[in-house]
Parts: sequence; structure tokens; C-alpha cells
Amino acid sequence: DGGVIRVPRGEYNILIHSYDYESIIVNRTNSFNSAYATTSNRKIGGILKTTSEKDEVILNQTDEMFYTGRFEGKTIEQANASYSVDISPIDIIKQYEYRIKIKNSANIASVYATLSGLSGSYLLGLQKLGANSVSIYSEPTFNEKWIVIKVNTFGIISGVIHKLNLKFTLTDGSTQIESFDVTDNTSELPNGGI
Repeated sequence: DGGVIRVPRGEYNILIHSYDYESIIVNRTNSFNSAYATTSNRKIGGILKTTSEKDEVILNQTDEMFYTGRFEGKTIEQANASYSVDISPIDIIKQYEYRIKIKNSANIASVYATLSGLSGSYLLGLQKLGANSVSIYSEPTFNEKWIVIKVNTFGIISGVIHKLNLKFTLTDGSTQIESFDVTDNTSELPNGGI
């Protein structure tokens, strides 16, 4: 929306992105397509891991918005000259919200969640999801009737099982883990939703 990039003469492929705490990684190939966005690992001491998912990678969520845009083949012929490039950036973040009805919420001290089967990265130059399946960590909110789990992600990976795992800490200090298969619900909403 009116930025400036100063570059020498030449032909350029231009990529724009807007982010906060995600990382932008450029592989050492000098390739326009080798950059990708990723979220950071979360050190949670295996709080939601089970024996069957001991190698599960759990990542932080992305921001609510992450814009990316691409323009190919812009020729800069003169130094110290102004050129305009029109790029229509797109928001690549998908937002999911899961709501679970609960009873006896007064017994819950806290709740944590992960959602599996999500892409842990986005290939910025190619503008498509990375194929690395990860789980995304979320801190749900809850009241007397509902637990609301919000997840921001680059997108879902199709053909895999999507599990919503919840870990409850109860007021007596004990913990309880519940797991829900939400594959059908998630697959019906490829671009996010409730």
C-alpha cells in the first residue's frame, strides 16, 4: 500500500509478506522459491503427547493475519528512477474455531489444546502449503457451558487425521486428557470456519 524498494538495475521477481513472530527462512540456493514461512516450536514438555504420537511436532499458532503477494518479471532499466508495481496481497491464514459443550466447568482450573494435521510452513515463492504435518497449540477459553478453541494456521493437510487433543487441569490438581477426531469437520472447512 505504497511502499518503496530500492534495487539496482535488473529483472526482479518480487515477493512481499507481512508477519510478526513467524520466521521467514531463505534456503541457500538463491532461489526465489526457496523462502518459506514457519512458526516456532513450543517447548511444552510433552503435555499432550501420547505413546503413539511421541514424535509429534507442536508449533505455536501464526498471527491472525499474514499477507503474501508475488510479482514476476519486473524490469528496472534505470538507477534512481521510480517504478510502480501493483500487487494484490492475499491473507494466507486460515482460522478455525471449535466449540465443545461441557458440564461441571467449576471443576476445571485450566485447559490446553492442540490440533493435528496442519501445515507447519508456507512456501512463499510457490505460494502453497508446505507438506510438513504438525500440531498447533492453543489456549482455549471456557465458561459455564462451552470450551472455545481457536486455531490460526497456514492451512490443513488433506488425507490425514485431524485430532483435537485437550488437556484439563482440574481444581483438585489432577489432569485429564481427551481426544476428538475432527477430520470430517475440518475437511469440510478447507478455508477455516467454526
